[in-house]
Amino acid sequence: MQFFIKKTRIFGKKVKNFWKNLYAKLNLCVIMHAARQSMPYIKKKEGIFLKKADFIKATAAKAGVTQKEAQAVVAAAHEVIKAALKKGDTVPFLGFGTFKVSNRAARTGRNPQTGEAIKIAAAKLPTFKASPAFKEFINNIKKAVAAKKAAAKKKK
Repeated sequence: MQFFIKKTRIFGKKVKNFWKNLYAKLNLCVIMHAARQSMPYIKKKEGIFLKKADFIKATAAKAGVTQKEAQAVVAAAHEVIKAALKKGDTVPFLGFGTFKVSNRAARTGRNPQTGEAIKIAAAKLPTFKASPAFKEFINNIKKAVAAKKAAAKKKK
């Protein structure tokens, strides 16, 4: 892909950005394909997002409980996380990441239509920071897909 990016420089920025965007989208598709291959109990659908219903089905299948029980557990987990963040606590999950509240300071912005200066109030934002172990797991999905393809080519 690097060859195409270098070759298109003579055509200008738009073509170069097109190839970069296409490359990024292809990488995302490969990651999502690998994730779906590792979770065969999730129905493969068009698109790249795992919906809440799919998450509940996958949780029920993995835990060996009914979907109703899994839905109750997922809803309870959401409520516990929301309540903790509302109090200002952090919610760490070892090996996964940490949910916490970050503060955004008040600032001055501009109205794009009139150019008038406006005050933007301070805000609290819920944030999630992935743990190093989770980041490593996600990055190794790409390597696993490449290794699987190489093994398939070797068999042929």
